[in-house]
Amino acid sequence: MAEHVLEGRGKVIVMLLDGFGYKLLEQAVRIGEKSTFSQMTELESVDPLTTTFPSTTATALSSINTGRTPLEHGIIGYTSYLKEFGLVANMINFSPAVDRRQNVLINLGLDLKNFLGVETIYEILARAGYRSTVLTRHFYKNSALSKMLHRGATIRTFANSSDLFVSLRKHLEEDPDSQEFIFVYWEGLDTSAHEYGPFSDEVFAELRGLSFYLHTEIMQRLERKVAKNSALLITGDHGLAEVARDETITTSEHPEIMNCLQIPPTGDARAAFLNAKPGHTGTLQKILFKHLEDEIRIISTKDVIRHGLLGSGRVPSKILDRIGNLLALPLGRRAIVHPYRNRGTGFMKGSHGGMSDNEIFVPLIGSRFN
Repeated sequence: MAEHVLEGRGKVIVMLLDGFGYKLLEQAVRIGEKSTFSQMTELESVDPLTTTFPSTTATALSSINTGRTPLEHGIIGYTSYLKEFGLVANMINFSPAVDRRQNVLINLGLDLKNFLGVETIYEILARAGYRSTVLTRHFYKNSALSKMLHRGATIRTFANSSDLFVSLRKHLEEDPDSQEFIFVYWEGLDTSAHEYGPFSDEVFAELRGLSFYLHTEIMQRLERKVAKNSALLITGDHGLAEVARDETITTSEHPEIMNCLQIPPTGDARAAFLNAKPGHTGTLQKILFKHLEDEIRIISTKDVIRHGLLGSGRVPSKILDRIGNLLALPLGRRAIVHPYRNRGTGFMKGSHGGMSDNEIFVPLIGSRFN
């Protein structure tokens, strides 16, 4: 699909909509949502893709911005155990998981380039003589994650979904004949899905809003000369699964499990990595089967590596430190919640990180602005 869409086009736009799962797009088409996205599935090209495992933003964004697997770039989950700092870190904020502040690890000496350990696609393109631009919301521009993943690109910012598409159109028209790679990030679908549920009215309303701006600001108003030199790819970093409050597994209610752990669970609510105390892996596994056999699936992290869930090739020691001994995948509408802060972060009706169809499949929509 991509080859056909990109053929003869000098400007390539990749628009990543956080939380845009393939099942969400399917449902929108099924219920007759009249949107540009739905029309594009009929008139343009659309394919289902599998995202990274874990199916979570920090991991998927690291892969799409580097072209590398989680095994290679090392960003494994929303929270991760960083042995070099002796703590569990939030991999979006780059701060200890117990800390609400941003970029605390930078102040503790973390070097972003060495931490990632691989080049970004923007650095690779720059070396080949091509320029790159990233469009993101203004408050993400100086975040550690953005600085790490967008090295080599020019960063342009916007405030809301409306000026996102206006900014994109104006940027494309600044130099109509140029060759350029443009990456656009928007998080609104994910925010709504966490709060209201992955297939809620609020999520479909957000999708309709994005569709409206795409149609009115890009499809209708983009200069014809620019449109003929441009290709648009729209995808997501993950979908979301519906979570039930009364089926949530809270670690504080299972002291027998916590007593076997060297550190609290890391990863995501739908994919928790468990790091057992030395010599306690077998005991931990027995306790999990005894108390949660019908609620979670347990996989040895050796099998996670062996089956290539994080990618293939050499396994750096830092990966083994970060994924622990066991992987717990909640079944059905369950999630595993560990309150790193006293008050936690509140209940989320939609969650991700796991391997259900709703989480792991994302669409790839290609358009030549026909």
